[in-house]
Amino acid sequence: MLNTLVSLDSLDVKLVSLEVVRWAAPPASSLKLNCDAAVRADRACIGIRAVTRSSSEQVVVASSKVLPWSFSPQIGEFLTLSDGLVLALQQKLKVA
Repeated sequence: MLNTLVSLDSLDVKLVSLEVVRWAAPPASSLKLNCDAAVRADRACIGIRAVTRSSSEQVVVASSKVLPWSFSPQIGEFLTLSDGLVLALQQKLKVA
């Protein structure tokens, strides 16, 4: 599925196609960890979140934090993945 955005830039119209990626459930009796980071350079902070869901799409455990530092998007993704794995281990979830 594609969504189309229209933006005006000096009276030029540009069409940009974005692919919509839907969440896919893990196999039965498995869990899936999704992590994301958002960098706010103008506020010198980064938001990280991690969500673990079951194959029936129920949230098992979730975490969301704002860190008062500015990092690159790559470091932000590393921090959120690390936080998600630590959270899974703290909750005694099987990590494979």
